[in-house]
Amino acid sequence: MFVARDGLLVEIESPGPTENGKGFCVRIARHGTLEILLNDGRSESAWACDPDLLKPGEAHHIGVVVDGGPKVITFTVDSALCETCEM
Repeated sequence: MFVARDGLLVEIESPGPTENGKGFCVRIARHGTLEILLNDGRSESAWACDPDLLKPGEAHHIGVVVDGGPKVITFTVDSALCETCEM
């Protein structure tokens, strides 16, 4: 995905939840933090990466990998692997 941050909270085009609540959303939250929200219809989880990586007015290449086997979420911003912080 490519994203350009114009404000403090930006929704990135992602499928989002369905009418039964299942789905995911990738967005830019406070402090330029890349965040993913996951919902399986029973519970919702949110995870974020390092703050201040996404600078206003700059285009960034981002990636999010959710690996259910070892239960790992990995973020990359501009080809750099990021730390992951639980929300």
